[in-house]
Amino acid sequence: MKWVILRGLTRQIGHWRDFQPLLEKSSEGVCALDLPGIGTEKNRSCPLTIKGNTEDLRERWLEDKNSKSETSEWGILGISMGGMIAMDWAHRYPHDFSRIVVINSSSSDSGSHIQRFSLFGWYHTLLSLMKRDPEASER
Repeated sequence: MKWVILRGLTRQIGHWRDFQPLLEKSSEGVCALDLPGIGTEKNRSCPLTIKGNTEDLRERWLEDKNSKSETSEWGILGISMGGMIAMDWAHRYPHDFSRIVVINSSSSDSGSHIQRFSLFGWYHTLLSLMKRDPEASER
């Protein structure tokens, strides 16, 4: 099986670090895609909706897949906003993937904003953004 892997908002494929090569060794291959406006796609405008991001990523994935005449089974793994996109993608295009893995994500129909919102999480996110040390922010 081959895998599409998606990071969340403001994260690029470089943030996969050792995970991507490990996944490549234990699978038939990996297609890591940056969201529009991030990393390798930093000069492109970013859609304002999950659906818009899904369409952009799917179009790029299909171009790459079709150019290589891919016939393998595919799975999709998404973290955070990447998970939201993975859920939307799998819901709207169920034949694209035979597996979906969602990590640390939510969806608008899985609970109210209050149930999905963590003051503790936002507090630590804001603190890390105020630090000028990138390594400390990553921790």
